[in-house]
Amino acid sequence: MRVLLESAKAHGELNFKYYLDQQKLYLINGIVCDRNEAGNFMWTCYLASKGYGNDLQNMLAEGGSLVLEKRWDEAEDAFMRWEGIRYFYQLLGKDEEFMRKHLPKYRHPWIQN
Repeated sequence: MRVLLESAKAHGELNFKYYLDQQKLYLINGIVCDRNEAGNFMWTCYLASKGYGNDLQNMLAEGGSLVLEKRWDEAEDAFMRWEGIRYFYQLLGKDEEFMRKHLPKYRHPWIQN
């Protein structure tokens, strides 16, 4: 519950986007994104480092959007969360494990499949 609260409140310690400049774009792992998407990337990478799996992270993220904003996450939000987990696995040298665990469930937000 603490993760959800600290992620959702305006200046919660896990709401990374509030620590980023709103007027800037960020280049993360070859992807240009705004502060919201950059915050999603950092949030997911951080939670992965603490043992939170992709499914739990998605539930927390979608739950936060539904409760606070009365909407589902946008495709870009989900994409950057996926990229954050992928980056975490890359840091560990476990690219193949990531692809085996997460790619079959992944649907790119800009490609209909």
